[in-house]
Amino acid sequence: MKINFKLMENIASLLTVKGLQYILSFITFPYLVRVLHVDGFGQLAFATGVVQYFLLFSNFGFDLSGPKSIARHDRGLKRGFYFSSIMGAKLFILAVITAVFGILMFILSNWFNYNALLYGAVYLNVIGTALFPIWFFQGIQKMRYITFVSILGRIVSVAGIFIFVNTLDDIVWAAFFQSITNVIAAVLSWIIIYKEYPDILMRIKWCHIKDAIKDSVPYFGSMVAINLYTSSTIVFLGLVTSDYVVGIYTAANRIIDAFRGGLSPVVDALYPFVNKIAKESKEGAQSVLRKATIILCSGMSLFCIGIFLTAKWLVYYILGPSYEDSVSVLQILAFLPLVVITSNIYGLFGMISFGYQKEFVTILVHSAILDLCIVFPLLYYMGADGAALTMLLTEIYVLYRCIKFVNASDFRFL
Repeated sequence: MKINFKLMENIASLLTVKGLQYILSFITFPYLVRVLHVDGFGQLAFATGVVQYFLLFSNFGFDLSGPKSIARHDRGLKRGFYFSSIMGAKLFILAVITAVFGILMFILSNWFNYNALLYGAVYLNVIGTALFPIWFFQGIQKMRYITFVSILGRIVSVAGIFIFVNTLDDIVWAAFFQSITNVIAAVLSWIIIYKEYPDILMRIKWCHIKDAIKDSVPYFGSMVAINLYTSSTIVFLGLVTSDYVVGIYTAANRIIDAFRGGLSPVVDALYPFVNKIAKESKEGAQSVLRKATIILCSGMSLFCIGIFLTAKWLVYYILGPSYEDSVSVLQILAFLPLVVITSNIYGLFGMISFGYQKEFVTILVHSAILDLCIVFPLLYYMGADGAALTMLLTEIYVLYRCIKFVNASDFRFL
């Protein structure tokens, strides 16, 4: 089966976005780690990790359920019904968690000495992400719109960082301009929707919002489990160590995220595509998954080897001499992108596309439990290296369980 031109166009559009993001990130990231220093960068990372919990509830798994629903009902009244129901659910959840965030910030301000403006600036990302209907454009496979709005948002963000962030005292500005990318993208995307897709804006009832939330619960469960061994690692590290250690770990992890992000355009484009193919033909979906495994894993293996061998060089030139302790962290995380992309193919593409959401969530919940069992001992004895090792071991366990399930099923593709 041949990959159609629409898929290739979507991948190309997302690669354009990611390509520009990499260029801009590799300009701003080394700048921020030097201007904010290790402690300041760690403080920003800890605040981002805390706010990540609110971002998790804001998304509520709609990033997975949304593209799937739109891709399978990409025309007519059903498309508008699903869009309006999901958007209504997201707005309701956003209102609730924003109220909770405000109350918590007020209460905690009486107990702890923390920078409330910093957390407020980081929280803008929650608002922007909730309002940015990227899942809709994924579902209709019109990624070029995402390209346009994301690039503009990123340019404003980068310009603001270089103009307003000059010392450690500008940490709030750093958080603000890192967070407004999705706010700008959301505003621009809604202008596009009003002009190009006004028919998808429908009046819905409260029962439709509840149904949308209910349908996304299994996906939310998977996101909760994933969050426990990704963003929570930074929070746990900050609770048991210091801003310096958090900065060392986060800086190395950001380098890994840059390489992992190189495949996210392919993942974002393939996910709705595989879902649509799986609905029409099991054999067709198996063929796509087989090709994706061979091509993506082969290419990522070379990247991972390169990261491991050049870890010292990457840390020195990207982060600077003061981040020397990040070298060992980067080497531990070097093969994480290969493990993650393979588990995405088996879990996200394979299990979810063929209707095994609950089984996938179960695997992630078990992985989160494993993470909680090993994270604190490893953090206590190994610090930043322990955080990296926890992440790697947990992701390997996720991959093992996903491969085991798929190979025992009737849609085995390798």
